[in-house]
Amino acid sequence: MRAIIVDDEQPAIDMLNVLLAPKEQIAVVGTYRKPAEALAAIAELKPDVAFLDIQMPHMSGLELAERMLSEHDEMEIVFITAYDHYALEAFRAGAIDYLLKPIMENELDKTISKLLKRLRPAAAEKPPERMTQHAPAIYAFGEFTVSIGGERQNAAQWRTVKAQELMAYLFINRGKSISKWEIINDLWPDCSTDQAHSHLHTTMYQVRKTLKYYEINAVIHFRNSHYRLEMDELVSDVEQFELLPDDKEPIMEHNLTLSEQRLALYKGDLFGSWSYSWSTSLKERYKERFVATTKRVCQFLADSGQHQAAVLRCQQLIALQPLDEEAYVLLLLLYRKLNNRTAFMALYRRLEDMLGSELGIQPEESVRQLYEHWPESKG
Repeated sequence: MRAIIVDDEQPAIDMLNVLLAPKEQIAVVGTYRKPAEALAAIAELKPDVAFLDIQMPHMSGLELAERMLSEHDEMEIVFITAYDHYALEAFRAGAIDYLLKPIMENELDKTISKLLKRLRPAAAEKPPERMTQHAPAIYAFGEFTVSIGGERQNAAQWRTVKAQELMAYLFINRGKSISKWEIINDLWPDCSTDQAHSHLHTTMYQVRKTLKYYEINAVIHFRNSHYRLEMDELVSDVEQFELLPDDKEPIMEHNLTLSEQRLALYKGDLFGSWSYSWSTSLKERYKERFVATTKRVCQFLADSGQHQAAVLRCQQLIALQPLDEEAYVLLLLLYRKLNNRTAFMALYRRLEDMLGSELGIQPEESVRQLYEHWPESKG
């Protein structure tokens, strides 16, 4: 294994060099006291492992690890620290290991064994095989899942809830350069500056390692304090949903099937039960588009005589939007066309009860007129 050491204290570098020198499995190919110099050498050296001191001036080991992985993601990280609480940060980051100063040789041997297993894994230790017939996919409606083989059940497992949220955040902003300050403000608004930076670098490191572990071809770039996710080979339900006809394009026979296929992708609110505060407005925008497009599809189906298909769509919409009076009106009109008085009366009373109990109001005058002018409606 090719290794580098980065520590702002020369005696610490020298001591680790002495401990590593007899180890035939490792060759130290570079030592650095300045993180920036180590970062500049990564592309040329391509080490298998980096031993990084966590607490360094100007750039912490956590930040350095994350930036190194953006240059060379085949590398493993071992953090070194004199403080137990920094060891906890290393554990949270998902590093292969951490070593406490002063480094004991038996602890170093354990770390080297872990590295050898990780770099030459047995078949049983390899990540789940990707299904070659399906590209990886991201599902964001009703949940947030990064699938490995295109199927929802074959999902990548995130080390922490925050790593999953950061991946969701990067996905929504895919292809855009996002300032680290914007990310911190959205994901860690209540943390101090130092805490927020530590959380960002730790969590970004986790995301990179998870993508690498599952062999998901998505790249997180970092430049000038901005991050950008590129995921050209990943498909997503959100991207397909965004191809729906806009409000100015009428639903017609030629785009009906495609519109219905894309509406079927909407399995619920964006990210489902994961209520990320930064996604609230976007969640509402997708829901509004789904509702508006569904109503247009229902109207087209009704106008073209496809009444049963329109009924099904309206029923699905009401299940999602139980307070949407306009959806009830669409369905009431359909029952009227189908002369289905029983269904009409049951739906009207359901609407009346729902508006009364939830909002303390009656159905609109036009809706009451539909009810009152059905022959023998009150009998």
